[in-house]
Amino acid sequence: MKKLFIAILFSFLSIFAMAQQQIPKGQPLLKGNYQTTAYIDSSSKTFDEVWSKVVDVLSENGISIKIIDKTSGIITSENHSFINVFTLEKDGAPKDPNAWIVVRDEGMGRIQTVSGNFNIRIKTVNDKTVISIKLNNIEALKFGGGMRVPFPAQSTGVFEKKIAELVK
Repeated sequence: MKKLFIAILFSFLSIFAMAQQQIPKGQPLLKGNYQTTAYIDSSSKTFDEVWSKVVDVLSENGISIKIIDKTSGIITSENHSFINVFTLEKDGAPKDPNAWIVVRDEGMGRIQTVSGNFNIRIKTVNDKTVISIKLNNIEALKFGGGMRVPFPAQSTGVFEKKIAELVK
């Protein structure tokens, strides 16, 4: 009886320890190739026009801003939920090509939270306004039995391209 108890306890602790692990940094986490660097585009509009449009787009979409500094051209969002704009990966590609975030499909229940933030940098270079957009700190989680299980997630590049197109 004591051996059975110890075996069950060891199994539970092993499962709990695995579930609490963070996803290793630098490890290939998804099969497909996704947006891993900042998306950079340019516009013939002035810095002020692009800045104003970006601020309008973010406020119209209810995105909370953590840092906004027009002098440096930097906008950083608060942590934001992407639960309504994510998809699972199937055979190295997003199931929904319009999703902003892709998450590795482990087939073990439902993803319950997808969140992250983004940085936008706007600057003038050679009579053009350059905008750089990057989703950061993307985290997809499942919860169960008091455990927090992270899943690999990455930007698809759709969000970045949409922002760039809106300000052109």
